[in-house]
Amino acid sequence: MACGLGAVGLAAAGSKAKEVLLTDADGAVLECAAEAAAATGLANGVVATRVFDWADAEHRAAIACRDEPFDLFLASDVLYDAAAPQAMAALLDALLIAPGAQALIADPTCRTYRTAFIMAAADRGLKVVEGPLPGPEAMQLLSVARKHARLYDV
Repeated sequence: MACGLGAVGLAAAGSKAKEVLLTDADGAVLECAAEAAAATGLANGVVATRVFDWADAEHRAAIACRDEPFDLFLASDVLYDAAAPQAMAALLDALLIAPGAQALIADPTCRTYRTAFIMAAADRGLKVVEGPLPGPEAMQLLSVARKHARLYDV
């Protein structure tokens, strides 16, 4: 996802995450995020950056081929156009393979693609629970996980 300056990822790293991967399609943005990680002392092997365009099928396949699957996927404001629901559902289908893995997506209530995403996720065996996001007004929190356990190779 587009990590911006990496604030959410750095907060995760500061909360004792074992590994944090900050992604963005713009390499210059990743440089800023890496500098922020270094400035906060969180670049000690916990925080990594990677050029990644989540709408690109090749990028999705490459990131899903990690040695260790993701436990938690964090995103915000990613359901912004008609292609986003299918692309995001495909990405989460590829990434949420570890037992108990989940995604948390902050979605502005003004966006109109949330229902399409929920349907696309369901078509891929993912369950979306929608609720208010504590803190910012006009945001919904979408919690996404597998409906049923899925076997994967370790």
